[in-house]
Amino acid sequence: MAGDAAALAERSADVVARRVAAGKASPVDAARARLVPADARIDSARADTALTIARQRLEALIGTPLAARPLASADTAPPPALPANADNADNAPAVRRASSELALQQARVGAERAARVPDLTLTLGSQRDDQLARRQAVVGLALPLPLFDRNAGNVVAARERAAQAQAQLDAARLEAGTALSAARLQYAQARDEAALLAQTVVPDARSVYESTLKGFEYGKFAFLDVLDAQRTLLQARTRHLQALQDAWRARAELEQLAGHDQEQP
Repeated sequence: MAGDAAALAERSADVVARRVAAGKASPVDAARARLVPADARIDSARADTALTIARQRLEALIGTPLAARPLASADTAPPPALPANADNADNAPAVRRASSELALQQARVGAERAARVPDLTLTLGSQRDDQLARRQAVVGLALPLPLFDRNAGNVVAARERAAQAQAQLDAARLEAGTALSAARLQYAQARDEAALLAQTVVPDARSVYESTLKGFEYGKFAFLDVLDAQRTLLQARTRHLQALQDAWRARAELEQLAGHDQEQP
């Protein structure tokens, strides 16, 4: 954006310089025209520095060097369409964690129920029968009778923990569904806004700028009209880029909430 602003300012300044040289414009316009490109170049240099710092921070964060990629028109492309299951709350990480916790607590309920049944003990041995004057095999079975301890307390406690896990799962599913719905609405709004600005507002603002600059060159408009048209065009482009940024942020939030890790082209 800063680079485009500098290019527009340089172009306007060139037109003013030609008109001043031809004696058709005031030197005041020439001085004013020289200030605009200077400010634009400063903003462009600041943007280059910010971009370099952002790349370095991202490289440090992901631990991988970024391939040098110049800013191109592809960077202003809208996000791709959302996957069909992008708003499935069951895929949300919080819901999956709650589901795992519920499964664990249900398994513990089963284990406590199984503990109510005493273990059957089998013993094998041998003993000598003096009357028969030989040894005989002896098999024994032992089954404790749980007349008093039926593990009822542990079963009740396990059931309560499972009920709490179910309530937490229901709450997580509701919260994830609400957040996903809001993120989808924000994404759709920002994407539609970006499309409208790219298809209508920005082209119209550029057309007005081109016409105003051409009219100034032929003496039909003042240089202030050119500056105003230039400012309008830059504002439209800024709004477009902001809408694109909002759309990408909303999509990233939506994928994070839904537990997706989609690869972007």
